[in-house]
Amino acid sequence: MGIKLIFVIFCISAVFILFLAILKTDGINDTKLEFKYLHNTSYTDVNISSVTRFITEPKCESDFVVWVVTSSANNPLQRSALRHAYSNEILRSLSITRVFLLGIGKENMWKHISRESQMYNDLLQGDFLEDYRNLTIKHLMGLRWASENCKATFLIKSDDDIVLDIYKILQFLRKDILKKNAIAGYILRRMEPVRISNNKCFHE
Repeated sequence: MGIKLIFVIFCISAVFILFLAILKTDGINDTKLEFKYLHNTSYTDVNISSVTRFITEPKCESDFVVWVVTSSANNPLQRSALRHAYSNEILRSLSITRVFLLGIGKENMWKHISRESQMYNDLLQGDFLEDYRNLTIKHLMGLRWASENCKATFLIKSDDDIVLDIYKILQFLRKDILKKNAIAGYILRRMEPVRISNNKCFHE
């Protein structure tokens, strides 16, 4: 009798755990769908970057290098660190325009973003939510802005957690090694797409 009771309890527990696992999977799928539709996806037949509106838009003052930096509206500290490393005044003297690419962050960040934009004039903010899944939209927004507003020879793209040796980069660019319409950067070889659905780098 005792063994049968233990077996029944075991079966009920197993079913309950299975039920919780199914609920968790549904929750992940719902989150995935939510991420997928963070931006308006009704524009499937047009260039998504042309649909994105600029909320804040700086001027392009350089004719040599445009430096676009992907950042988060919710993370002003890393932008501040980059400005301390290379101030806008130093960059202008080197014929470089740096622009931070932002989406729409937390509601309590609106006033801070507005003040930051007025103070530094280096924020390009689009009308999409801040999320890793919207990073492609952010990149396209930066490229669109640069192509429409700048007459620079080169474009540098980096993240806000990377510090570049801008002087060495300028030395390289001035040697005129790169051919016209060339793309330069670090090549990741033998890479495969990530197929784990809960990984931020997941590709369908």
